[in-house]
Amino acid sequence: MHFTSTADPSIQVTASEAMSRGLAPNGRLFVPSTFPRFSPEDFDGLDTIAEIGARLLRPFFEGDPLQDGLLEICEEAPDFEIPLAGLPEDP
Repeated sequence: MHFTSTADPSIQVTASEAMSRGLAPNGRLFVPSTFPRFSPEDFDGLDTIAEIGARLLRPFFEGDPLQDGLLEICEEAPDFEIPLAGLPEDP
């Protein structure tokens, strides 16, 4: 996935580049070129915040050098316990 400048869609970078630069050369923000869609089934079998985080981030890092290390990055990121709660069933 590429990230583009909010003012100039011809400026495209990877997620790593967008994070490293902070702002586009024109001083504007970088935004994802597309937004993924998820379904609840996409998260079946994921039990930890790190696993869920890596799954959520995967589309944004497609083709990026950090893509293969997302789970490890997410495992190191939170240094406190985060309780998981299920969503209510539809009526």
